[in-house]
Amino acid sequence: MHGSSSAKINAVSAPTNAHGVVLYRNARWSTRLRLSFPSGHTISAFAFSIAVGSYYPYLMGVLLFCAFSIATSRIVLGMHFLSDVVVGALLGAGLGYAGFVIFM
Repeated sequence: MHGSSSAKINAVSAPTNAHGVVLYRNARWSTRLRLSFPSGHTISAFAFSIAVGSYYPYLMGVLLFCAFSIATSRIVLGMHFLSDVVVGALLGAGLGYAGFVIFM
């Protein structure tokens, strides 16, 4: 029983020295506890892309490519789950369109 509980502790804590001081922080250690729903990066990318792309339609393709690239990078880097990114994209697109309609 002692072995299973210590395995759980080691699986979720960063490596420490004999005094309990964290030796280093790996991105995998520090970000797993800070995942957010929805993805703020994706919301911002899609809101900007839709708002600016609606005003400058000839830029829409390039802007959406950038927004999708940002959304994909959040998943590939392990910062967010697919659901975080999809909801972020939908919220961002809605907010970007709403901003365009309100201010134009």
